Amino acid sequence: MSYSSQYLEDCAPFFLEKLGFRERSQRTSDSCRLVEWVMPISTTDDTLIELVVLYELSISDDPLVKTSENFYYGFVEVALKVCSEQAISARERGEGTSPFPEDSQAFLERAVLARIAVCVKTKTQLKSLLKMLNPKAGL
Repeated sequence: MSYSSQYLEDCAPFFLEKLGFRERSQRTSDSCRLVEWVMPISTTDDTLIELVVLYELSISDDPLVKTSENFYYGFVEVALKVCSEQAISARERGEGTSPFPEDSQAFLERAVLARIAVCVKTKTQLKSLLKMLNPKAGL
């Protein structure tokens, strides 16, 4: 099987950085957490559209294996997320702290207006979707 036709469920998400995605993970001490790999697609005055590849990260503490083998990424989905461009605090929403804090804005999160699952299962399909959504990207 060639590199680009691998199923997303069969590989760790680190290849997404090379495609321009940015990692955003939950701030938690739980051994199981969600990790979003996000790429902004477009913005208008009041909305932001992001392409999101969601993985679930499970961390074990097995001393008999390499450290890298203690991290397992399970593919969840690819989705388009439409967000309000205006960031609101989790406290304003009555939700405590944000599960996906932005770099220096630990308590701010954009309101999600819609989340649309996209049927993408392979790296090739993901690259094709990126070309359709952003033809200037040069993939």
